[in-house]
Amino acid sequence: MIGFEDVVAPPEVTGMVPDPARQPRPPEVRLTEPLVPMEHPVPEGWRPLIRRMVDRLAAGDYEGLEREGVITHVGGPGDMVRSNLKAYHDSLVPLPPQAWAWSDHLPVYAGPGVYHVTLPLWTAVEGVSDLTLTAEVHDDDTSVRVVVTSVHVL
Repeated sequence: MIGFEDVVAPPEVTGMVPDPARQPRPPEVRLTEPLVPMEHPVPEGWRPLIRRMVDRLAAGDYEGLEREGVITHVGGPGDMVRSNLKAYHDSLVPLPPQAWAWSDHLPVYAGPGVYHVTLPLWTAVEGVSDLTLTAEVHDDDTSVRVVVTSVHVL
């Protein structure tokens, strides 16, 4: 056979364990701005309410959010929030200031003052993750209410 030969490792490398510190690492990528800016970021007036709600999700206060009507079906067959967050490989963290550049909102046909919101979530290791929160915001000019419809991998 041409092109193959028996090779025996020299004695100085036999039994060596590779040093992980010397292994090449992929470059760390941490996006702080979206590659394509959203046309309709979440309005300033809704941000504190949504930020507090995400803080509570990060803290695991699912039952409290369910009692307040922010999320539904906690622990049940329609649980699209807690079950997806618990199954994810990284832990949710509070939103950084740049999160709103990634957000989007649009009116829905449920009536005036009802909007669909999409917001990527941040995690401890990844930063901006592929977890996405979707919610309905009900804004009647006197009060604002958020109802989370899903947290899922987009």
